[in-house]
Amino acid sequence: FGLKKWEEQNNDCDDFARIASCLAQILHTRTPGREKGTALAIGEFHYIKETPKGAHAINFAIIKNPDLKLVFFEPQTGEELILNQTEKESCYYWRV
Repeated sequence: FGLKKWEEQNNDCDDFARIASCLAQILHTRTPGREKGTALAIGEFHYIKETPKGAHAINFAIIKNPDLKLVFFEPQTGEELILNQTEKESCYYWRV
């Protein structure tokens, strides 16, 4: 599909975040032997990134390991991100 290539205003961070979230849900649903009644807690997180400064869209997930924990990751690289409190509070849109 050519979706791995970043293009400003066409295939940028919000598109990557939406695709990653949807793909994760699809893969979870299609997992053979998946326990019935299980769900995936993943979504998009739009916020103001401090460095470099500006609006950015990433993904978040709630994991259990062994307690519940909120984690963030960059869908363009797959890397886990550690957001500071200011960045967390700057969230202006999220979708599960």
